[in-house]
Amino acid sequence: MHLECQMWLIKVSALYQPKKVLELGSCDVNGAVKNAFPTATEWVGVDIAEGPGVDIVANAATYRGEPDSYDLVVSASTFEHTPEWPQIVKTAAWHCKPGGHAAFTTVMAPFPPHSARDGKLLPGEWYSDVCPGPLKNAMQTAGFVGVHVGTTPKGDVFAVGTRA
Repeated sequence: MHLECQMWLIKVSALYQPKKVLELGSCDVNGAVKNAFPTATEWVGVDIAEGPGVDIVANAATYRGEPDSYDLVVSASTFEHTPEWPQIVKTAAWHCKPGGHAAFTTVMAPFPPHSARDGKLLPGEWYSDVCPGPLKNAMQTAGFVGVHVGTTPKGDVFAVGTRA
């Protein structure tokens, strides 16, 4: 997780101060999202493969734990690595408490393509920009309100919303 992403998540943490958090795409490749949320007393990490920060190995697009149970569902630097990212947004809504929040980070150009695991994009690895309009639409379709999506000149895309 690069510095801009980490700093934005610290702001999200300070704003919402969640206690129970679900992270979708939780493998710690280059910085744990969990470290940005000191108020979290319960944290569950879901990823498609085993690794640091992963509590449950499952596809985040189809994972179904306890519904309506998390103060915050977060996914950082995951959406650009899977064509199923709109389904992950739906998974987030399914797990988020009514009145709870979602926080997502992803990237678009000019941010360079990169691997989900270790730097340079690997042969056969899926990668695509996730732009603000489609992300906002996916969040609203999934049941989030008050959706705000912002970008940086480097190509970071940050989004928050509240579960209706």
